[in-house]
Amino acid sequence: MQLPQILSLFGAGIGVVTIVLGIVALSTPSWIVLTIPQTIKSTYSLFQRCNESSIPQLPSIQGCTELDGFQTPQGLTISGVIIVVLGIASSILLGMLNTNRYIKYVSHLLLLTGPTIILIGVLFYVRNVLANFTAGLTNLDLGYSFILIVITCIVGYISSAYFGFVTGLDEGYYRGGLTRY
Repeated sequence: MQLPQILSLFGAGIGVVTIVLGIVALSTPSWIVLTIPQTIKSTYSLFQRCNESSIPQLPSIQGCTELDGFQTPQGLTISGVIIVVLGIASSILLGMLNTNRYIKYVSHLLLLTGPTIILIGVLFYVRNVLANFTAGLTNLDLGYSFILIVITCIVGYISSAYFGFVTGLDEGYYRGGLTRY
């Protein structure tokens, strides 16, 4: 194996971490937890809101409901994770092949676009949650799923930088007229 292929396989490990974090964050139910002490606790996932009340007179607000008006952050976040998956797959595939050196930049564009779309979706999500929960004083806690999706953005940017390094290394060898690594 030549150096670019070895580096692409190492990058695959970073890519797998990014993909797993994204999928787990999308599928887990604890993005944001809003609490009014000793009254109500609302746990938001990407697709639903679940309420727990410690007051027996409020049974009507308990349970889970689907989130209305959250299609923009849902679509942006899901499509961002899909774009990251495509970017990592194309980086690995194009890194293993000796193809046109300019086509390798497509994967970098995908790896920068995906996390950016995820981040925009997350920001819309937080705005919608805060607009959705308007019951007086609240205590805002970010759930583990929300933290995972932010970590997915960060690791996605690291993946992009890593594969940029690998492409730059390959480009340097090409420009230097070297055929062996």
